[in-house]
Amino acid sequence: MAEYKKALELYPDLTEAHYGLGIAYANSAQYKQAIDELEKNHKPKPRYRWLITALRFCMPDTGRKDLALKHLETLKKLDLKLAAQLSPLIK
Repeated sequence: MAEYKKALELYPDLTEAHYGLGIAYANSAQYKQAIDELEKNHKPKPRYRWLITALRFCMPDTGRKDLALKHLETLKKLDLKLAAQLSPLIK
C-alpha cells in the first residue's frame, strides 16, 4: 500500500494508483477505504469491469450495493454489452 500512497502523493490523479490502493485495501478487509479509492478510479471505461467487481467484493461488509448499481447505470450509457455481462455480479 505504501507504494500506491507515495505515487498518489506525487500524482494525485493517477487512476492506476487509486485502483491498486483500492484493491490492496480490499485484500486486507479494509472495505470502506477500498470503496473510497475505487470511487476515485471510475472514469476510464476499461476500468469499469474491475471497479464493479471490486465494489461487489466489498459490498457484503459495507452494505454499499448502491455504489455498484450507480456505476452499472453509468456503464450502460458507455457500453451496454459489458454492462449486461456485469449486471449479474451485482444482483
